[in-house]
Amino acid sequence: MITRLNDRRIVAGKTGWVRNGDRWTITRVHTDGSVTARRAGYRFGASIVLPAPYVAERLDLGYAATAHRSQGITVDTAHVLVTESMTRENLYVGLTRGRQHNHAWVALDQPDDQRHTAHPATARDVLEAVLRNQGAEPSAHQAKQDEHDRWNRVDHLVAMHQEIYQAAMAERWASLIDECGLSQEQAEQVRRSDAYGPLCGELARMDTATGRTPESTLPVIVASRSLDDADDVAAVLYRRVHAVNDNPRPGATRGRASQPYVLGLGPQTTGPIRDDMKTSLTEIEARLRQRAKELAQQAVRDHESWLVALGTRPADAHAARQWDQAVQAVAAYRERWNIAGSQPLGLPSTDPVQQLHATRVRGALVSAEQATQSAGRMAQSETRRPSSPALSL
Repeated sequence: MITRLNDRRIVAGKTGWVRNGDRWTITRVHTDGSVTARRAGYRFGASIVLPAPYVAERLDLGYAATAHRSQGITVDTAHVLVTESMTRENLYVGLTRGRQHNHAWVALDQPDDQRHTAHPATARDVLEAVLRNQGAEPSAHQAKQDEHDRWNRVDHLVAMHQEIYQAAMAERWASLIDECGLSQEQAEQVRRSDAYGPLCGELARMDTATGRTPESTLPVIVASRSLDDADDVAAVLYRRVHAVNDNPRPGATRGRASQPYVLGLGPQTTGPIRDDMKTSLTEIEARLRQRAKELAQQAVRDHESWLVALGTRPADAHAARQWDQAVQAVAAYRERWNIAGSQPLGLPSTDPVQQLHATRVRGALVSAEQATQSAGRMAQSETRRPSSPALSL
């Protein structure tokens, strides 16, 4: 047991009076609620009788205590129960109490409401979350800086962008449905259909990945065949648009469709969008790019271990730009998904959104590698090229 209140009136022989944090072994429990206890580490003597009120209010279990109450206690072996809500300061206290052994037991059955990914947390995820969870009270200056950083983090900016983008696209698709050649009754049926959401998703895919514009393509699809006998107009349109998207124009993956995403994070603002929403989206996209640059510069300054996998920045100007873009994309990805460690993209994820983001970032890495290799081949070709013979006059 552990005593939790200094009391100079209770003395355990030559070992001194009872102090907060002292450990004891109970040797006898009395009917009035008091206990006889011997100070830990002593086989004989060093015994006291703790009164019932003290036992009820100031005596705790010695084998299980909070990290706050563990401060100052030293034991042979410490076992720490770790959850995502624990702070890194408490984890440090818990894992430094044991003289010989310190064990961390990570709880995976306590979901965190702040976790936005679909995959279950691993022990590594929980420990990384604890290390990011600072419990010490910051100074006023630090609190102001932390709040500024929180609002400019990639994950926060992406959430803002997605919310505005989805609202902007909702208005765009609703207007398109009204103007694509459907009757008023058919347009109302489309908006009420369960297939309306998937249809909007296919229109967004057309806009960002096929080289076509929904405003010019959907009217053609509507006019291609009659919809008068369709039980669900939205479902029919979904199948037609999906078929068109699966057969992109030759070269449609180049040009405008090659840059549909901001750092691989989310769709870039395209198409007719309400002016105020477009302004907000472009401002957030600019902040995302600036944040990625800052993170990349910080990673280079700090010689982050994950940069080793990207190699040295090439001397060739074009290859260097590709390398810079890849570093920025990786840096943004790591902050978006809270990645730590030496692997640029961390461990594989089961979250489909994160998987898609990782695929886009890998594309940036491949482009950087290809540009570096191409620059290297050109440099070797220049060194092997024979010099022109000197002209004699």
